[in-house]
Amino acid sequence: MPTFSFVHAADLHLDTPFRGLSAWSPRVATALADASLEAWDALVALCLREEAAFLLLAGDLHDADIPGVRARLQLYEGTARLAAAGCRVFIVRGNHDGGDETRLVRAWPEGVYVFGSDTVASVPVYRDGTLLATVHGLSHAGRHVAENLAERFPRPEGPGIHVALLHANLGRDTGHASYAPCSLRDLVSSGHHYWALGHVHRRRVERHGHTWVAYPGNLQGRSPQPAERGAKGALVCRVNGEVIEEPRFHALDRWRFEERELQVPDGADLPLVQALLAECAKEVVAEVGERGVLLRVVLAGADDVRSFLGPRGVLDTLRRLLDDLMPDSLILLPLRFRLRDGFTGGVAATGPRGALEAFVAEFDGPAREAWMRAQLEAAKDPGPGRIGEDPSVVWDDARQLALAALAGEEPA
Repeated sequence: MPTFSFVHAADLHLDTPFRGLSAWSPRVATALADASLEAWDALVALCLREEAAFLLLAGDLHDADIPGVRARLQLYEGTARLAAAGCRVFIVRGNHDGGDETRLVRAWPEGVYVFGSDTVASVPVYRDGTLLATVHGLSHAGRHVAENLAERFPRPEGPGIHVALLHANLGRDTGHASYAPCSLRDLVSSGHHYWALGHVHRRRVERHGHTWVAYPGNLQGRSPQPAERGAKGALVCRVNGEVIEEPRFHALDRWRFEERELQVPDGADLPLVQALLAECAKEVVAEVGERGVLLRVVLAGADDVRSFLGPRGVLDTLRRLLDDLMPDSLILLPLRFRLRDGFTGGVAATGPRGALEAFVAEFDGPAREAWMRAQLEAAKDPGPGRIGEDPSVVWDDARQLALAALAGEEPA
């Protein structure tokens, strides 16, 4: 029985502009300019190191309908290296991949297969004449796909493992737009051994019977939002015969977004806050290893925190002091505070996103209740594809999209 490995990655968002962060700080813009492309290079190196039989790319390779020149060239060169080493590459398009690719590259390297959007295609993978696996895939036809594409996948037939490759929203993930929505039942009942999913940026790996359902998360974090924090990378799956072992996560991100909450004692002054921040920053830098980190700190526990951090001059002084203590691999994002009443807000120049987050934290309860009551009383359809859906889910989706829009970010 054959033994081999394959790699599953998604949501590369190559050459992502980091709009909200770049506008806030030129230093951030410089540091992040190549982060997504360097993460892609790390993914290629991982596949070569693992001697993977194939790489699965589950959509949103780019960050815009018409990809930039350097993103397209770097993607092409990476796939060419893999193909030359005998590692096949399978790609489905996601909601960010709707542009005319042929303007930049007319043909992919031999060994790279891009699935179409009309029907599910099934492609066998051989090594030395032995069938290893069959990869089934379907791309998005455009940016807004409301259809449950998982229902189109045929039941697998024949020997070897069967892998389904799809960019989709599984269940009711409130942090992502509901493109190609599907249920866990749809996937588990399909008979496939592994569902290689993309679109949701939080890593999620589950086994149900003989079926693995996996989101690897995105390759490189894009903002301080919860779904973008922490280690980002890809999954390596080892196969023995027709048994897929538990996928192993490999961190490939070049810059990592982290958030920490510090308890500030009553009566704290500026030197104490500086010392607490410096110690926290050193710990985070040690944790993330050989990569940069963008750190947001929430100062909590003292009602008077805002009183001495509010003036812009004090915040700038504190940031300069920390810059002298910290290596170039750390960037301190705008601080936030949390008072005892639970209100959370940005300190000083946090920009429109910080202002909206502060508003939502304080007024979300009454506004949410009034909105849902109005929806239920009027018995209105909350939107395309939302018939019968819990209004609270729609509210959370709308809030996330509004935050992203005000920060100049593209929703996933």
